[in-house]
Order: sequence, then C-alpha cells, then structure tokens
Amino acid sequence: MCSAAAYLARAGDCIACHTALKGKLYAGGVPIATPMGVIYSTNITPDLETGIGHYSMDQFREGYARRRDERRGTTFIRPCPIHPTRSSRRKTCRPLYAYFMQSVEPVRNPNHPTKLSWPLSIHSLMVVWNGLYLKKGEYAADPNKSVSWNRGAYLVQGLGHCGGCHTPRGVLGQEKAGSEKDGRQYLAGAKLDNWYALPLTGDRKTGLNAWSKDEIAEYLRTGRTERMAAVGMMAEVVGKSTQYLTDQDLRADCRIPEIATACQ
Repeated sequence: MCSAAAYLARAGDCIACHTALKGKLYAGGVPIATPMGVIYSTNITPDLETGIGHYSMDQFREGYARRRDERRGTTFIRPCPIHPTRSSRRKTCRPLYAYFMQSVEPVRNPNHPTKLSWPLSIHSLMVVWNGLYLKKGEYAADPNKSVSWNRGAYLVQGLGHCGGCHTPRGVLGQEKAGSEKDGRQYLAGAKLDNWYALPLTGDRKTGLNAWSKDEIAEYLRTGRTERMAAVGMMAEVVGKSTQYLTDQDLRADCRIPEIATACQ
C-alpha cells in the first residue's frame, strides 16, 4: 500500500460514500438521498466487471457520468452529488488511481441504478445536467494568498469536497456555488439526506467567525470542542477522514475561502 496515496483517499473521504454498512471496502451501494432522488454510490474497487478495473487514469479523473452494462442492457446514470474528482489536481489523481488499482481488493458488486425523479430520470436530460453543473478543471492557486491558504482551499474545494454537503442546492440539485468566487451561497449550509450541514462561512451570526484556528483544527481531529460535538454525517467524516489529517493540513483547512476571517 502506498501510504501517501492512502492518505489522499482518507483526505477525500472516499470510504464514507463508497463503503456500505457491513459491505466490502469501496464496493459502493451506499444510498444517498438528494433533491433529485436516491443515488447509490458506485463500486470503485478494481473489479473489471462491476468496478473501475477497466478505467484509464483520465477516465478515473473525470468520473463517468454514464456507464453501459452491455450484459444487462442497463444504463447507470451517475450524477455524483459531490463529484469528488472535480477540481482535483492531476498530481493528486495519479497516486489515487494507482492506489485503487494496485492496493484495493477487487470486489464483484454490481452498481445499483439510480432512482431519480422525473424528468431527471430521462437519460438524455441527465447528460445535459452533467454538462451544465459538473464543473471541470483543476484547482488554480491564488497567487495573492499563502501556501497554507491555498492548500486549505484545495482540500475544501477539491479533494475534501466540503461544498457537497455544506453548500445549498438549486431546484435541480446543483450546488449553488462552487467556490467563494461564485457568491455568498458557497458553504452557507444545506440540508442533505435528512441532515443539516452547518454554515462554514465567516458570518458572525451563523458561521465560524467566533471559532479560533485551534478550535477548528481540534473539531476536525476529534469531532468535538467546548462549543459542540459532531453528529450525523459529520461524525462519519471525522471518524473516517479528517481525524487522519496531519496537523499541517488541519490548520490549512482553517484558511479556506469565506472562513479565513475566523482563523486570523
């Protein structure tokens, strides 16, 4: 196992979405309730038939929006609500690709077809949805910010995909903002799968403006501070992902867009 690549998988919280309760590691099948309907996470083990064993590195990085199961004649629509590879750097995806292909046990576990509400259940419309809302391109560092700030911004916007839970969505299930450059909706709090993800903005009333850098790092490391304890999906994020981050990365997370004022 490549420890560096395994760390990236932890930082990206791949386990939480792609490992079902009592299921095999990364074999998918986790139901995710969204405004569009129920979406099941996919099998990302290197199984050739039901997983990603046949993917090229570029296909792994982009993520398939559609996959044709010729044997069953079924099309799986896969509009991942958090699209974890969006904005991810190629230099991050290469070791992740190698990790999943070489270190993860292949598991035969067919993917579940999604249960989208009409009209999004129409395959051609989902292709249009993907084209409109699944943004592509690597994270571009802000030259006016520090190295630590840019590391935090990349972890949040790209690999860590915090906006997938903490950014409100439009009527078609799209995130209303992909970064702080898209407006104040980014990380402004949202409801997902019967759980409310709190705002992560620098708002003095509802955000993290009153939190210190140490408090935010401690919360991501342990899931609790004197202010609150992580519950619901956030407790799972801490348990399977952020508790494994280095102190340097935890503190970089404190410099993410919109909450930077909370960490000065």
